[in-house]
Amino acid sequence: MPTVRQAELDIVRGFAIAFVVAVHIGVSSYWNDVLRAAALPAFFAVSGYWFKSPGTAADWKSWIAGRVRSLLVPYWTAGVLSWLLWMVTMFTGEVRQADFVWYKPLVGLLYGNDPGGWLGLNGPLWFLICLFSAQMLLGMLHLAMRRANRWSRGAACAALGLAGWGIGQRTFLPWGADLALAALPFLYAGLLAREHRLPEKLKPAGLPALACAAVFALTALNNSSDMDFRSYGNVVFFYVSGISGAFVLLVLAKLIGRARSLSALFSWWGRESLAILIFHYGFVFVALKYVDKSGFHDTLPGFVYWLLGIFVPILASSVIRRAPLLRLLLLGGRMGSGAGAAGRSAARSEAEPRISPQSGGSSY
Repeated sequence: MPTVRQAELDIVRGFAIAFVVAVHIGVSSYWNDVLRAAALPAFFAVSGYWFKSPGTAADWKSWIAGRVRSLLVPYWTAGVLSWLLWMVTMFTGEVRQADFVWYKPLVGLLYGNDPGGWLGLNGPLWFLICLFSAQMLLGMLHLAMRRANRWSRGAACAALGLAGWGIGQRTFLPWGADLALAALPFLYAGLLAREHRLPEKLKPAGLPALACAAVFALTALNNSSDMDFRSYGNVVFFYVSGISGAFVLLVLAKLIGRARSLSALFSWWGRESLAILIFHYGFVFVALKYVDKSGFHDTLPGFVYWLLGIFVPILASSVIRRAPLLRLLLLGGRMGSGAGAAGRSAARSEAEPRISPQSGGSSY
């Protein structure tokens, strides 16, 4: 049974993944800017909230292995499956690319970046390898600054974030390393939220919540960003809207927490966010495009894409959990754990990295 805090953070991720799917069906530029401003920063912030640093060399080994299992294994598995589907589409004429190079998505998987279609049909996979890189960077920063105070660590994260922004204007580093640097301020904001027990203390109708919502509206509506393409717009607005947007989603999570059915729905989506991220774009949308063209002459409304983009991956996840090997390969679950435990572990894996109490890990 999740705690109230865990349920609220699951709801935040539920909002975020719903926003991601909505952006990918092609919403208006107005909503695109608003949804993009909040969605990915919220994922990074929740990941930072659950971040706990290893304490010993043995803990480091286990910590890295856990992130390889929960992020890189699903990244590679989904990437190879997407490549196989992409190869099929190249011979159907439906989404054929003029510059067909059969190995391009495999190179993209190694490179860990998507601009230019390097990840084939499943561009959103870039987030998994970027999050892995960001967590590694945060872990190394902790190791280098374990005796530094909170302000010094925050300043370091801000400086590295700006460095990532600057690098991304000139080149895309392998494994999204420049994006990972740019994401560090969001992870650190989530970590500070845990240290200050923000989910427990926050009052949805309080003045700070209302002020933060106003700041988010002001900055998000006056900036356009797309992290995947290193398009940040005004970099100050990018960070302010991202952090305030994650805060606003937490406020919304607390508000709908009072409505049992709505909170259960969004919490469910949040727990299944890894499956939705992996399957909605490169598999569900591709299949829907064929159905739409052949049976509906491109008349299926975007709302249908959005709903099926969420619920079909959840259905697939429920099947995958029953097979230990598939659970490991696609959801990052442990081979030996039961279906229910693996489902919960896999659902949280992309955003809630943890060190067990017995490991001796310390809070960053």
